[in-house]
Amino acid sequence: MKNLSIRMRVTLWYAALMFLLAVVTLLIMLVVGQQLVRASSESKLIAAVDSEMNEVHVAVGQVNNDNVMTFDDGVYLLYCDTDGDLLAGTLPVGFETELPFQSEAVRTSESGGVTWYLYDAQRAVKRGNPIWIRGVMSSESAETSFSLLVNVALIALPLLVILAVLGGYLITGRALRPIKRIAQTARQISDGKDLGRRIALGDGRDEIYALAAAFDHMLDRLQASFEREKQFASDASHELRTPISVVIAQCEYALEHAKSKEDCQEALETVLSHARKMSGMIAQLLALTRAGQGREPLHMEKINLSELCLMVAEEQKEPASEKSIAIHTEIQPDISFLGDETLLMRMLINLISNAIQYGRENGTLTITLKQTEGQVSGSVNDDGVGISKEDLPRIWDRFCQVDPARSGGGAGLGLSMVQWIVQAHGGEISVKSEPGKGSTFLCFRCSHLSRYGKFLLQRKLNPRSPERGFSVYLHLRSVLSSSFNFQALSWRCSKEVM
Repeated sequence: MKNLSIRMRVTLWYAALMFLLAVVTLLIMLVVGQQLVRASSESKLIAAVDSEMNEVHVAVGQVNNDNVMTFDDGVYLLYCDTDGDLLAGTLPVGFETELPFQSEAVRTSESGGVTWYLYDAQRAVKRGNPIWIRGVMSSESAETSFSLLVNVALIALPLLVILAVLGGYLITGRALRPIKRIAQTARQISDGKDLGRRIALGDGRDEIYALAAAFDHMLDRLQASFEREKQFASDASHELRTPISVVIAQCEYALEHAKSKEDCQEALETVLSHARKMSGMIAQLLALTRAGQGREPLHMEKINLSELCLMVAEEQKEPASEKSIAIHTEIQPDISFLGDETLLMRMLINLISNAIQYGRENGTLTITLKQTEGQVSGSVNDDGVGISKEDLPRIWDRFCQVDPARSGGGAGLGLSMVQWIVQAHGGEISVKSEPGKGSTFLCFRCSHLSRYGKFLLQRKLNPRSPERGFSVYLHLRSVLSSSFNFQALSWRCSKEVM
């Protein structure tokens, strides 16, 4: 059975069930039909005799043949005296029996190879002996129509079973056709390594269509994931190739051409600069990878977010002054927030420094922070170059640099780090931008910060502790990506005031 296809197994089970049903139906028809035929014959026999009992006219010892009915719808009526002599009526052909009379009881008798039904009734006569009226009916006449019905059933039921099995075979094949298509698509993807193929069954409401849609959705995500990994490997190789080439070149120069201590020191400083750049890039990649795998814990504590914003803004005024960018702050004082201070500081530094990097000369940069109905929202806004609509979907990708000439040597990982930090603290980030007028990155629809963070803070637990049956992590809820190409960001994170 296991070697048979699902279609054949379903068809065989369906055929067996239909055959069993046909057999049971035929048996029930035979048993119940015979009982119904016998009951109908007996009722007809009794009705014919009783009807004649009320209508026959009998003289003393005589019955007038002209005034009696001797045959009524298959029933022969015999009129006899008490001695059994026939007074009127005709015996059916093949009926010979000497059964004595028995009042009002249906009996059967075998005669001439035929089963006969008998029914006797006694009629009283004035001033004379009573007479007997006997009804005789052949079982053949009663069973003829039933036999015809049985013969029709013996022909029709097998035909119905065959048609039902063929219909079931075709319907099962049609129902399982999408599964063959799913298997074929999977083989084509496996053989050709083409993740762009889809099952694409179209609209449908049954379980197979739902399965196909789930497979297509899974393939979409797998393809996107593989494409990101390929792009990441390519971008990472490209970003690391330049500093490594510089390091190799400087080392070769120092070994072959350096003539003084100053030449060696200059080469070492260049090597150190690029090594630090690679180290920072690798550290950010490691942090993003751990965050994507849920292995980057947050060290939650109560902080004054207002003071943190003011401190970072003050630190960034010096690099802003190099481009004559004025930094304005609109910060609501004493906003308490439950979060990771180190990560939040990194987020603010990335936002403000990138806004400065992509801001215009003699421009302005505005930092806002406020609390509204239990939520904390903030923004970093500039009037820089902005981002085109075509580039907006890509700015979250790691190593994406819309304008590499203005990147300032960055690797394009800053925005993905900002995205993870915002989302890890309960926020969601999006962007609005117009070329030539600046950009706005929005974070919205935040709920209160995870109660697990507050639970850790109150009990000073390690985030990896399995206490109470859980490990506390705040996971990134979307694909991490990166970019330094932004001028403004607005974030809104949840807050819990202790």
